Amino acid sequence: MAARLSLPNLVTMVRAALIFGVVLAAYGDNWWTSAVAGVLALLIIAGDWLDGHLARRLNQSSALGSVLDVAADRMLETVLWIVLADLDVIPVWIPIVVISRGILTDTIRGYALRHRFSHPTARNRVSASVTGITTATTVASRHDRVIHIKRITAMVAE
Repeated sequence: MAARLSLPNLVTMVRAALIFGVVLAAYGDNWWTSAVAGVLALLIIAGDWLDGHLARRLNQSSALGSVLDVAADRMLETVLWIVLADLDVIPVWIPIVVISRGILTDTIRGYALRHRFSHPTARNRVSASVTGITTATTVASRHDRVIHIKRITAMVAE
């Protein structure tokens, strides 16, 4: 049976599609295309909050939504780091370090899910259920990701 597309998942997919607009604008030849790239990146970040808020508010949280959200976040982060390095805004080693860290984190999290490891409950952890297995990420790690994306957005807008 085909699942109906939920509003939060639609917001997430629009976020992912807007990444291409950010890239096109980032390679523009004048100041306003850089400004457009920055504004689009900010819209994508706001959409990250919106899709999660809608999923909770409308009681439409799903495993698919969780996966799409993480994928859109990774796409934005990875693409922007690569674009900034290609435009010589930052040295190439920075995206290599940050992207490698993300891959390592995702790999460890995937391994933990596959082998049903659980995280100890703590006040500073946020739980997310993917395929029925609950994992937890620290609030600090979520803030770390937001700070990375804000820095990237600021660099794109320069």
